[in-house]
Amino acid sequence: KGVQVMQPATIKNLQEETDGSWRLDVLDKKEIYKVSTSFIVDASGRKSIIEGKKIPYQPKLLATYAYWHCDKLNHTYSFIEAGSDHWYWGAPTSKADFVLCIFSDPSKIKEAPSIEKYYQHQISRSTLATAITNEYAYKDVFVCDATAHYDANPIGKNFIKIGDSAYTLDPISSQGVQKALKSGIQGAIITNTILKKENSQLAIKYYHNQIASEVSKNKRWTIDFYDE
Repeated sequence: KGVQVMQPATIKNLQEETDGSWRLDVLDKKEIYKVSTSFIVDASGRKSIIEGKKIPYQPKLLATYAYWHCDKLNHTYSFIEAGSDHWYWGAPTSKADFVLCIFSDPSKIKEAPSIEKYYQHQISRSTLATAITNEYAYKDVFVCDATAHYDANPIGKNFIKIGDSAYTLDPISSQGVQKALKSGIQGAIITNTILKKENSQLAIKYYHNQIASEVSKNKRWTIDFYDE
C-alpha cells in the first residue's frame, strides 16, 4: 500500500523548515535515516514529538504501580476500588502477570518514607488486591504523571496531534483507548481535508472545537464522579 514501517525506531531530531516542511533524523536499529515530509501525524502519546504547551484541566494526579507475577494466573478480571484518599485499578496483562496501580494526589506520596513504602502500605489496605498480592511477587515500583491535560496547539497546516498527544482523560473514566481511536478517525478525515487544501481553516477550527468539547465534558463528568 505504499507504507514503509520503521520499527522499532527513534526520532533523534525534528526540525520545521521555513517552507513548512519537516526534516527528521530517524534511528532505525543502528542506522540514521533522513526523512522529509510535508505533514506529520503525532500519535506519540503524552510527551508528543512536536513541542507544545500541555495545559492541565484537572488536579494533579500520580499513578504508582507495579507488575505482579506468578507461574499461573488465576485472576482474569479487572477491578477498580475506592480508597480513603486514592483509588486502585488492577488488570491482567498476560497469562501470568497482573498490574496493580494506585492513583493519588502527589502530596500523599511525599508524606511517605519512600515510594515503595507508600505503595506497599496502600496495597495492603485494598480489599480487591488481596487476592492478587497473597500469591504474587513484584520487582519494581514505578511512578508516572496521570494528570488530565490538553495541548494548547494540537493542529496546524502541517501537523495534527491525535490520542494522548492532543488531550488526555482522567484515568478513572477508562475511556482513553476509545477516545484515542475516535481522535485517530477524526484526524484522518481532517488530515485528508488539509492535504487536499479544501476548507483547511474550517477543518482546523473543527478539530480545536472537538477537543475543547471532549475536555469540557470529561471535566464535568469526572468532578461529579469523584464527588459521588
